[in-house]
Amino acid sequence: MQADPCCLAVAGDLATGVTTKAQSQFHRYTLMPTPVVLPCFPGSLNSHNLCPGMPRTRTAPLKALRTQLTLWFGGLLLITLAGVALYVGQIASKEIMHTAGETLSVSTRASAELLATSLSEREREIELLRQTLEYEDDLSNLEARLMVERIQQLKSGYAWIGLTDKHGNIVQATDGMLIGENARERPWFKGAFDGLFIGDLHLAVMLAKLLPELQDNQPMRFIDIAVPIESDNGDVAGVLAAHLHWTWVTDVVKSIQQHDKLLQNAELMIVNAQGAVLYPEQHTGVTGIPQDLKPSITYENLLWPDGRHYLTSVAPVGTATSIDLGWQVVMRQPIESTTQAVAALQIRLLWLGALTFLVIILIAHRIAIRLTRPIEELVRVARIIEREPEHARFPSESGSPELTALTRALESMTSSLLSREQELANLNANLETQVESRTDELRQANQKLELLARTDPLTGLLNRRHFEEALHVHHRQFLQTREPYDILMLDADHFKSINDRFGHQIGDQVLQTLGKLMVQTIRGTDVCARYGGEEFIILVPRRSSSSEGRELAERIRQLVEQTEFMHAGHVTISVGVSQSHKSDASPEAVIARADAALYQAKAQGRNQVVQIPGDTAC
Repeated sequence: MQADPCCLAVAGDLATGVTTKAQSQFHRYTLMPTPVVLPCFPGSLNSHNLCPGMPRTRTAPLKALRTQLTLWFGGLLLITLAGVALYVGQIASKEIMHTAGETLSVSTRASAELLATSLSEREREIELLRQTLEYEDDLSNLEARLMVERIQQLKSGYAWIGLTDKHGNIVQATDGMLIGENARERPWFKGAFDGLFIGDLHLAVMLAKLLPELQDNQPMRFIDIAVPIESDNGDVAGVLAAHLHWTWVTDVVKSIQQHDKLLQNAELMIVNAQGAVLYPEQHTGVTGIPQDLKPSITYENLLWPDGRHYLTSVAPVGTATSIDLGWQVVMRQPIESTTQAVAALQIRLLWLGALTFLVIILIAHRIAIRLTRPIEELVRVARIIEREPEHARFPSESGSPELTALTRALESMTSSLLSREQELANLNANLETQVESRTDELRQANQKLELLARTDPLTGLLNRRHFEEALHVHHRQFLQTREPYDILMLDADHFKSINDRFGHQIGDQVLQTLGKLMVQTIRGTDVCARYGGEEFIILVPRRSSSSEGRELAERIRQLVEQTEFMHAGHVTISVGVSQSHKSDASPEAVIARADAALYQAKAQGRNQVVQIPGDTAC
């Protein structure tokens, strides 16, 4: 029996398409393509390429018709939907960005005004309390203390309120904190002699030790307000001072963000007059501010130092207070967060286009089936192979012997390809799992090695090698900029006797506590390390006074002396201080002088800070 030439041609084209699809799935998991040799059928579209000696036969345009219907109807619909999505997206994006920018601007100004008003209220509260206290003859009496404690109880945000005499001695304070201390060197005490004083954000080490720790373990920061208390003859009789919790300020500005859904992705920052970020804490000292940032009545699209574009609004703080601190409220919102609604609309339009495109394909497919009834079942199987080859079920009878042979060949080829594909997929999955496991182990090992190379395992401070690297870098900067620095050499007194009396485990605990006390006392720019044994070393970059290093050493010595060490009791330290010279060619010279000063402190009786006479900074 001779097969119909038209059916044979369509079958040859179908076999080529199915083979190509199966090969494409198989080649995803193999490095080299595997050629498939098909039998040559007279009248096939591919018979001329596969068998050059066979004459090319003209075939019915069944597959071409199906392709044209799919391309025309589906392509036209996709182009229409894409155009609509782009047009709607542009209009919606502009409108959403404008609305978000206006909301951001209004919220920024509201936050700044609320913060300024709150500061002004605290200023008036302290002024009213001052006027009340001026009628008191004795600031140290019980009535004065009850007044300041009543203010703290009635008004939130006050961490500490105190009264000093004209010499700076604290005579009354809330909860009795710091009574008897002298505050004549505090900026708020000095500033109050000239009138109302409002200090910028700062740390208060002594007060922070007396107050309960914050829940998030953040450092306590305060704002000072101080006013003079005048006697009947107009002289300053004392100073009324208050420390405001920084958390009170942040709670004021966060209240606005919590009530506006459009600001959920926005960030609010408080920036001081020098451009440093005061709030939030995770951006302090890390996030940079654009150089062209300035207050405005609207919003701007600015490029920030992190390389991203933000809708940005700035409003000054301080117009409602007597003293302008130079603060600014900055709110920013990523540009991409304002276009999420537009992206969702475009995605819905794309899904609609995809579904419509599938409908058009099905219609074209039905037409092709009607035109190609002799190979209807084979076309159905080929479509199943294209989408879900593992669910393909070949018909037992396909009409002509040629189509039956083609069906059996396609069935065998599909089964073989699926089997090999599954084997390669399993091998790749196992290999990826092993690679991920080895990569994770290597990353953890590298992190541990890096930590061990940088830090001292007992105290967690920098080790000697890493400290010396940092010191050499700073010394090279010193030779270029002539900005001096100090070196502090610290040594635990009678540490050998602690080990002998209590054991090395208690000695290790003493060293760990000393490290923690030093970290609590030094500044953020200082570098502290364990130099060896019970010796520690601190690099102190100097900012203003030539006595900064010695003052820091004295604060550490006093803190250690006042600390009760578990099991070991009281421990003291000796400190040697040295300052960098113009003639120092290397930092080892500065360390040598600090070491000599340390031994002199030991020789003079320990528990003291010594700086060799004549060791002056450049």
